[in-house]
Amino acid sequence: MLQKSARIIRPFRKASADDYAAFAALWNSTAFATHGFFPISEDIFKASIVKQVRFREDRLLLALDEDKPIGFVHFDIIDEPYYPLAGVIEAIGVVPEYRNCGVGSKLIELALKGIEAYKTDFVEGYGAWPFTPFYSTFIDGSERSGVFLANSPLLALFKKYGFGEARKSYVMQLKIEGTVNALPLPFGYKVEEYPRQKNSTWLDYVFREWKLINHVVTDHKGEILTRAIYGRMDGYSNYSGRECYALFGVNTPDSNRRKGLAYANLSNTIQRISELGGEEVELHVYADNMPAVGLYSKLGFKIVDTTVSMRRPT
Repeated sequence: MLQKSARIIRPFRKASADDYAAFAALWNSTAFATHGFFPISEDIFKASIVKQVRFREDRLLLALDEDKPIGFVHFDIIDEPYYPLAGVIEAIGVVPEYRNCGVGSKLIELALKGIEAYKTDFVEGYGAWPFTPFYSTFIDGSERSGVFLANSPLLALFKKYGFGEARKSYVMQLKIEGTVNALPLPFGYKVEEYPRQKNSTWLDYVFREWKLINHVVTDHKGEILTRAIYGRMDGYSNYSGRECYALFGVNTPDSNRRKGLAYANLSNTIQRISELGGEEVELHVYADNMPAVGLYSKLGFKIVDTTVSMRRPT
């Protein structure tokens, strides 16, 4: 079985209807179970992934045992504004009955070989700042990055090929129940919100398909004191039937910190999300950023998962 399955690894073919079905089945039997997303259809895969400008057939490899799809790996080269040249292994999956027999290793080896030709500064395993993973971005509308800490087989596979743990992060969620009462702002301060420009920063460039919103607090002169960013998680909301939003953090200049402004802004942001029909808010924060973790916890967010970003220097 291993010899045959390890030999039959080929690129995805956009012109083949069978390949769309094969990938959707692979995703739903492998990655869906371990990466916190939801089952996808062929149509979702085509619309959210294959139609993206950056998608290339030769970077999505399918492993087959004769005609049976048994695994996949998707790698990419990040050559975009704001970042060093880097490779990233976006996703990998092997169906349960073919695990522990070298299929995953062969897929990783071929992905690394494909990346080596570009002489990148490093290779990310499942994305880490400043690279949001391809799949969570376009399918889910989520900022989750890294490998879930509970996925020990995948962590071991990355470590086998020289990847080290770069940084841990928490996935935190808030369930919105009942009326949300925002913290009142000081006299003369007000809340404003407006859409973000699509390519102005890393966040906007990577999430350019999503309608991200700036939610700011300004003083009587109109100066922005603190800024929060949020957006609807279209993929998960449409699948689950629950209105879920992603919170992309809050930024407060040093001179405005320790005044309760970030807390007030976030409480008003959550109230706004509630007014839009939001039932759940998710965010992704570095585990060692204790002030931020404390702030989100104070607002009622709970840690639901831990991820670890993996990096391999080149």
